[in-house]
Amino acid sequence: MRKIYSVWGSGLLFLIVIGALFYKSLFFGLTYLDDQVWTLDYQWFLVNWLNAVKFFTKPDFISPCFYRPFLDLSFMIEAHLGHFQIWVYHFTNILLHFLGTCFAYKFFEHFLKDKKPALILALVFAVHPVLSLAAAWIPGRTDSILAVFALPAFLCFVNYLDQRKKILWIGYVLLTAGAFLCKETALVLPVMCILYLLIYKKEWGFKNYTGLWIFWGLGITGFLILRKSILALPASTISWDRLFTSFFQNLPTLILGWGKAFFPVNVSVLPTLGDSSLGIGIAALTVMIVLLLVTKQKVWPNIIFGGIWFVFFLLPSLILSFIEHEYRLYLSLLGFILILAQTDIFRWSMQGRRVWLWALIIIALAGKSFYHIDHVRNRLEFWKTAVINSPHSPLAHRNLAAMYFLDKDLDRAEVEFKKAADLNFQEPMVHNNLGLIDMNRGRFTEAEKEYLLEIKFNPAYGNAYYNYGLLKFMQKQYADSAKLFEQAVYYDPKHVDAVKMLIQYYHFSNDATRAQYWEEYLRRNGVTLSTN
Repeated sequence: MRKIYSVWGSGLLFLIVIGALFYKSLFFGLTYLDDQVWTLDYQWFLVNWLNAVKFFTKPDFISPCFYRPFLDLSFMIEAHLGHFQIWVYHFTNILLHFLGTCFAYKFFEHFLKDKKPALILALVFAVHPVLSLAAAWIPGRTDSILAVFALPAFLCFVNYLDQRKKILWIGYVLLTAGAFLCKETALVLPVMCILYLLIYKKEWGFKNYTGLWIFWGLGITGFLILRKSILALPASTISWDRLFTSFFQNLPTLILGWGKAFFPVNVSVLPTLGDSSLGIGIAALTVMIVLLLVTKQKVWPNIIFGGIWFVFFLLPSLILSFIEHEYRLYLSLLGFILILAQTDIFRWSMQGRRVWLWALIIIALAGKSFYHIDHVRNRLEFWKTAVINSPHSPLAHRNLAAMYFLDKDLDRAEVEFKKAADLNFQEPMVHNNLGLIDMNRGRFTEAEKEYLLEIKFNPAYGNAYYNYGLLKFMQKQYADSAKLFEQAVYYDPKHVDAVKMLIQYYHFSNDATRAQYWEEYLRRNGVTLSTN
């Protein structure tokens, strides 16, 4: 039995459990919520290795608010290794979750000083439904890839404090830098290290850890300066009013997350505050408080540190967020589990044959996860489930409509787009897509009205200008269409289709100079025009 607690034994067990639970995700398709951006939209960019440098000098593909070069680099590596086969991306997600589980095991072992409960709790982490989409859904890797850097960085740090080995210090520095390049939430990591010093080592002074304080100060300051210089966001995007409003509006997410960690019965593919109930979260918090109150031997450092860990790693997701993705609990869940492990009922369950009760719990959690991940197996299933989970989400209706549109079911698409507009008349992309439906049905006047509404409400959306340009092109208003295509490229410099239309327009206009300019523009961005 001892062999199962060894590095290789526990690793093999995690591999078997995670492989059995998530193998079917290898056959899943795309959901068209961000995953199509990395796997389809930017294929032309990812095929060129030279573009890897741009990950470190440009914002993330998904949003100009993000700087995540290591995340983007992972998609480039997969593009070359797997030639854009979707199963490769899913395999990477499973691999990242396996590594995250291995590090979670070492995390629990450090705090509990016992391999048996650490193994049990790491298995709970591996199969927990709130983390299932991190393994089964391509966008979910944003938090598992962070954990693969942040957890070993933290472990290097705590072991360095005890052993003072230079290799541990180097590992901590490099892994922390890697975490910073994965996701902004990594800024919490140095804070947790400082709190670990205060709570466990009772070190309130500067003298004994001068190098650490200098590293934290320079590292955080340097990263923030680098990030700000690269993103160059307009003031309206990062106004303090907007940040504080979003933060306080999303504070109930902490209670929702706690509830889903304790009672994961209401997991969702598109959780939103408006369609979520705080009841389960409040009940879960109450139960935990009672369990701690009746616990006789309280290990207060672990309880306090676990609570802070849970809250702090969720705090960044409260800023400018409108979807409470459950996989954001990836690191926070460790704090919740650490607190649970301090209760007398957990210690009681670890005695003798009672430990097999955890086998039933793990099987139940795995069963819920096995069922839940089916909701991300393809785009239509994902967005149908999203509408069921979050009926008041205009995004859910909008994207379900988009899936119907891709399947050429224009009637259902129009109904869902109009539902989205009823929920939020200014919902991004809705009027653009209604314009596409009108254009497909030959209702050009109605299509123009929709495109103008989209441009009014969403003036930086390149596709609206592109589609409006196509409408003008179909109406043989070629000069007007060219202006709109140029607007599309202005707002979306990587809009290849708009550039191709400009090349076509200038060739027909016998303006060879302008045509050559746009051809060179494509070449500079790694796109070669077909000679067929």
